[in-house]
Amino acid sequence: MEPSSTARLGAGSDGNGPYVDFNSYDQGAIIGGGAAAANYGLCLLGPAVCAVATVAVVLASTAITTHGIRCGTHVMRVHLSGRPGPKCL
Repeated sequence: MEPSSTARLGAGSDGNGPYVDFNSYDQGAIIGGGAAAANYGLCLLGPAVCAVATVAVVLASTAITTHGIRCGTHVMRVHLSGRPGPKCL
């Protein structure tokens, strides 16, 4: 099942390991410089969530700002291992 572009942050695991899904709102926040705010909000949920969130937000931010990956209304999936690279679903 493909994730909904209107759902908030999603997470799961597949053959490539754990991942985080960023919807279009979250991607827009990162584009607008809100990566730190998104990470801070997730870190309020506890240290384990914070560690995962930090890695995911850094990878998503790098994909968007450095590599120009834009998913529009689609979800961006970021594997915590960094492999495969972030992709639009």
